[in-house]
Amino acid sequence: MLTTFQPPYPPSSTEIGILVVLTLSFLVTVIHKIASNTVMFLLQPCHVSAGLLIAVMMWPDKRSPIPHLLLNVYLHTAWGAIAALLFPDLRDHEMLGEVTNFFVEHGLILIAPAYLLYSKRYVVMPASLDMALFSFFLYAFYHCPVLQVLALRTAYNLNYVLVPPSLTILIELGPWYRITMYTIALISMMVTRFILFGLYLAVMPEKRLFNVKKEKSL
Repeated sequence: MLTTFQPPYPPSSTEIGILVVLTLSFLVTVIHKIASNTVMFLLQPCHVSAGLLIAVMMWPDKRSPIPHLLLNVYLHTAWGAIAALLFPDLRDHEMLGEVTNFFVEHGLILIAPAYLLYSKRYVVMPASLDMALFSFFLYAFYHCPVLQVLALRTAYNLNYVLVPPSLTILIELGPWYRITMYTIALISMMVTRFILFGLYLAVMPEKRLFNVKKEKSL
């Protein structure tokens, strides 16, 4: 499936628009991090997700399995953006436009995959336990050892690997909060892919044929 797929048509103006806006939002984030001397926080999973989605949309050869695999992994990890919007940590967002861009970026990394699925230009792998566990392995490996080692070396609390977020229940768990967060992550991945995106794919309207013809003529 991943090695034989060919997109049926070029990107639509909507996909290009999402790519442009997401790229601009990501660049604003980079500027904010450079200006505040917190470049390390670009390694936060949601910023990495923004970069991943930009790479997926900009990938020059959609016949390659890489952008499709990355998108399918992200369909499991998108819960992080939902959590960030539900429990936004804005304590260090003090620069002009930083709070606004926080919500723009996190909103876009939820809108983008929804449209990419609708576009029919990307392979959607069937929901499976194997893919969910593979995605969780990548997520866990990125946090430990990658973020864990960097956090210990720099003293930056990258995605709360050193200190729990300001949620009472996690603070009360003490050192057990990490295991709890990994467990929550695994469950959230299952819910996100099997239920949220599963329902979306079930009710998602079909892309109409005249839109396809129009896009082919661009």
